[in-house]
Formats: sequence, C-alpha cells, structure tokens
Amino acid sequence: MANTDDPLPRHGQADRFGRLVGEFAEDEAFDAYFPSRPPREDAPEPPSDRSDPRDPGIVGEPPDADALEPEAPPPRRRLRWRLLKWGAKGGFGFLLLLVGWLALLVPVSRTAEPLVPPPIILTASDGTPIARMGPVMDRPVEIDELPDHVVEAFLAIEDRRFYDHWGIDPRGIGRAIWNNLTSSSREGGSTITQQLAKLTYLSSDRTIGRKVQEVPIAFWLELWLSKDEILERYLSNAYFGDNVYGLRAASLHYFYRHPENLTLTQAAMLAGLVRAPSRLAPTRNLEG
Repeated sequence: MANTDDPLPRHGQADRFGRLVGEFAEDEAFDAYFPSRPPREDAPEPPSDRSDPRDPGIVGEPPDADALEPEAPPPRRRLRWRLLKWGAKGGFGFLLLLVGWLALLVPVSRTAEPLVPPPIILTASDGTPIARMGPVMDRPVEIDELPDHVVEAFLAIEDRRFYDHWGIDPRGIGRAIWNNLTSSSREGGSTITQQLAKLTYLSSDRTIGRKVQEVPIAFWLELWLSKDEILERYLSNAYFGDNVYGLRAASLHYFYRHPENLTLTQAAMLAGLVRAPSRLAPTRNLEG
C-alpha cells in the first residue's frame, strides 16, 4: 500500500509547474514583468501617435483647421460666376417682361378678326345691291379645302420654308441681304408669320424698329397657332390690290370663282399680286 503523505513524483511536479507558468503567462501582469514579450493575438493594439481627423476616438494632435477647409476659388473665377448669375437673372427678368408685353398687347385672337372695316353696300328696295363703298371682303379660307397647287403657289413666292422654320428664317434673311447688295432689285426676308404680325399688330412703315418688333410677335404666333392656322389667317387678310382683301374676295373679284376652283395659272397670278398689289393689280396694269 502506498503512502499518501509522500511527495509527488518528479514528473508530476514538473507538470504542475508548467501549468502554473502557463496561467501566469496568460495574466496581464506578465506584460509588466516582461515588456519585450511579443503581443498576444487577442491583445489590443497600442495607441498610435498618428491622428486621423476622421476618427475622433484616436488620441493624437488635433488637425490644423485651415488644412481641413476647402480651398477658396480665385477672385477671377468668383467674379465670372457672379457675372454669370447676374446675366441669368437679367435674362429671366427680360423674358418675363417680354411675355407680359406680348400677352397684354398682342392677343392671338385678333388674327382671326377682319383687319379692315366692313364695306358699305347700297341696296335697292328689293335688297338687290346697287353700289359698294369701302374694301371688298369675303369669308375666310380653309387650307383643307384649297387645292394643293393654290397653297404651293403662295408658298413658292412668299415663304418656301414656311413649314420648316419657327417664325423667323435666317436663311431667307441672309439671301435677301445678299440679293439687295449684289443687285438693283429689292427683296424682303420676312416670313408669312412675320407678315401676319405686321398686318395684324404693326404698321407698314419700313423701319428697323418695326422689323425688330416682328421677331417676338412671330415667335409668339408660332407658339399659339399651328402652321395651317397662320397660313389661313394670312391668306384671309392679305391685300390683293384694287381695295380687295383676302384670297376669297380676290378670287371672286378677278376671276368670278371661289379659291377652291382656281387653276394653277390663276393661283400663280394671285400669289404674285401680294408682293406689289397696287402696281400689279389687273384692273390697273392690264399689260401685266
């Protein structure tokens, strides 16, 4: 029978000593006695002297406030930006004033009204007309009822690119300027929309001021009216000479037929009258 009071065998004492050393090594106090010991895998990293301005939890020197502020733009760039903003505000204000002026002084509904006073007709007791005083007028025309050659005749003479522009034709203006400089004849660069604006809202004076006024009014009409409506109102109010206004009245006055029945030759003659109605009217210029 073995004696329990005997000391542990040598190999048992070694195992116990090893366990004690391992437990002591796991203790944080071991780091204080052995500073050269490599850090454990689960030990926290020591604080660094480098400071990160994005992480306030790390201890270090505070960053320079001037270094964190964005660099101010140069004075020239700031002046350019201010001028751009002022220009945008000024342009927007001018646009509002222009739209207000057009809405008050350029009502689109006026283009559908007769532009000349109605004539005075003297009749007999039975209602038969005896004499007429004043302009010769008739009801408006409709594009859908006119033959194609009638519409094409007016477009070929007055405004070839009518269905392609927005009221102003820069190409036509340039062509007119070139022809006026290189030849003795005079050619206008106004579109049908500009001519409707002149007939309805402006005078017939050949001045630069009137031309300048035509531009915003033409854009305004193009904004609210379709191309066919603009052409209808122009043909229904254009002057054809001999105190005759409108295509229907001109067709009845010169050819005794409605514009829906005009031939190609008759349509071409009426379209040519619009350029110089007083000089080319058949009643005054029988030789053509």
